[in-house]
Amino acid sequence: MAAIPVEDRLLRLLGGDGLIQELVQHAGAAEAGAIDSDGFVVEVDASLLLAEDPELGAALLGDADGVLTQRLRAAAQRRMAEAGAKAEAPWLCLRLVNPPVPLMAPSEAARLAARHGGALVSVLGVVSGLGPPLQRVASRRLCCPFCLASCDVPGGAAVMPCCACDTADAEEDVSRRLVTTVQQLWLSDVRNNAAGGAGYGVSGAPLLVRASGDLAACFSLGAAVQVVGFASQRAAPAAPPAPAGGEAELEASSAAPFAPQRLWRAPGSGAAAAASALAEVAAGAGGPLGAALALFEAATGLDADPLVALALLASAAAAASAAAAAAAAADASGAAARRGEGPAARRRQVNVLVLHDEGAPQALRLLRAAAQLLSPQASCLPLGQAEQVLPIVKQQRGAGAGAGGPSVFTSALSAANAGVAVVDAAALAPKAQKQLAAALPQAGLPAAGAPGVVVPQTATVWAACGHSDLIPSDPLAAAGAAGGRRSGRPTVSSAGFDLVLADGSDEAQLLWGPGRGGHGGGAAGSVPPDHAAALLRHVIASAAGAPAPPVVSADAHDFLTLYAAALRQSTPLPAPQAELLDALARVARGAAALRGASEAAAAPDAALAVLLVDASVVSRMAGSYQSVIDLLGGAADLSSAAAARRGVDGHLAALHAQALPLLRQFGGGGGDGDGSGWGGGDEGQGGWRGADAAAEGFGLALSGGESDADD
Repeated sequence: MAAIPVEDRLLRLLGGDGLIQELVQHAGAAEAGAIDSDGFVVEVDASLLLAEDPELGAALLGDADGVLTQRLRAAAQRRMAEAGAKAEAPWLCLRLVNPPVPLMAPSEAARLAARHGGALVSVLGVVSGLGPPLQRVASRRLCCPFCLASCDVPGGAAVMPCCACDTADAEEDVSRRLVTTVQQLWLSDVRNNAAGGAGYGVSGAPLLVRASGDLAACFSLGAAVQVVGFASQRAAPAAPPAPAGGEAELEASSAAPFAPQRLWRAPGSGAAAAASALAEVAAGAGGPLGAALALFEAATGLDADPLVALALLASAAAAASAAAAAAAAADASGAAARRGEGPAARRRQVNVLVLHDEGAPQALRLLRAAAQLLSPQASCLPLGQAEQVLPIVKQQRGAGAGAGGPSVFTSALSAANAGVAVVDAAALAPKAQKQLAAALPQAGLPAAGAPGVVVPQTATVWAACGHSDLIPSDPLAAAGAAGGRRSGRPTVSSAGFDLVLADGSDEAQLLWGPGRGGHGGGAAGSVPPDHAAALLRHVIASAAGAPAPPVVSADAHDFLTLYAAALRQSTPLPAPQAELLDALARVARGAAALRGASEAAAAPDAALAVLLVDASVVSRMAGSYQSVIDLLGGAADLSSAAAARRGVDGHLAALHAQALPLLRQFGGGGGDGDGSGWGGGDEGQGGWRGADAAAEGFGLALSGGESDADD
């Protein structure tokens, strides 16, 4: 019996008659002008294909030049003709997913391409540059003038596999030429350089990537992406303004957003062991927030201000959750979401500004240590003379592969779009300070000189400056403010920062080295720093791996609304009320993500959000605001003896119970919260619980999406 051709076997595995019917419908719609598409996309699970047909799988995984894809199209054309269709088969775009190859950095892929050209790779990197969209011939119809045979070949091919005449005089049927859009971009390694104190969050010789068809719109500047494709040496040096270094290129077969924090999740049985260890620490600390604080201090060796440390922990968890939400939005909403357009562009990150005493800027050391611990990707600003905030636009010079428009590259800020940017705010040039203040509230930044290009602004910013460098939100306080570090007046705006907190850490200890003690009640005192760091990173990875970000519960929403009403009645608001409500909701969701909960509860999540935002209002108003929470006395102090006795989670539950009737006096009405938080036995609130934690690897199963309570 004759062997079945490999293309027919592939066609059968990809759907057979069902696929042919879809191709017929697609071709008919294209001829009628109902669709405008570069081709028909077929997703192929490479690992599953290898398991079902090893020979066929190996042939497809080695099809770097696209010959098998063209043969598949020819087979589909024959089947379509047999079915009575007269239309041409569309160009087939095979998107290889789940390849049986290890995930690697762009620099590793470049080295592999130097040794094994045409190797299939799976690369995780940061988009550090975008070239202008180009047009490229994807397929050509060649005809033999001798035997009159014709066949479709990849765009750059000159040999007809269907003809035995062995002629170089094949003629092209230009009417059958297929042209597709190609996006040229550069991928760099994910990098955390917070310990160095300066530099971008990307590194390594950039890998040139070419994405065609529907993949051309899958990439945004600064995004972390996983790209599957065939790596090879560059045929020619890249034309300016391509980055210097690197001689490898990658023809993308598939691409998807990827949260780098997910790499920190403990694999296999390690997840259950991490969950068990987290539950043990949480039991000793009185809850997951107290455990996170204790682990933070054990990992860094710093006795940080508990309010500032909790703010950074919630912010890091919110960043991880936002990365997961961005990936889900990209899958659901397509190219518009990836470009930062539409509902998916809603800001989720929690930006934190820490104020320190003059002449003692040790808060920057705390921020760098936290970024090194809690984010796999980090940048530090300022950075020499490089662009700090706005995207870098370079015009194409001369003809070449990148001709056709400007190329856009990451600034120091957008290089951290999938992570954290640590900013010495007072050290920025005045122009960069104004750009940062204008950029942070935005979902995207226009690239001046590149019309139509908008770079998403998704970096989480942790900044530090002196008290006198901050421009107070109270006009009377601003008129009498002392001069900042760089000039005789304050220069740092709090615009775009959700939290503005005065750092109460031990400055000498932050400057001279680690200390012991902490606010976790000794819960993590016996945990080695490396193990504490691994547990915290598992927490962050779990937030990134959640199917959806936490939502705000009805009770939490009521509590936050009551506080906002009380704040509005007690002082001129330092920001529009909608911004304050959004900040409250973002912080509450970040705290819930830190706990591994699917829902932000009234306690401890909303209580922590109120505590942090209220402290921020005090800082923004330069002391002219009498805090409503201060009326509760020691209930608001996480460093108090009562907080140490109850634990952070129990103290926040007590704060909620005491604040609720007080806030109702201001705003009236409110929720029915009873002050019971994570430790109160309500399984629905989530957290690091024994059996569930062991089963899920971290916390309860996460589910849900946005809710009306968020608004």
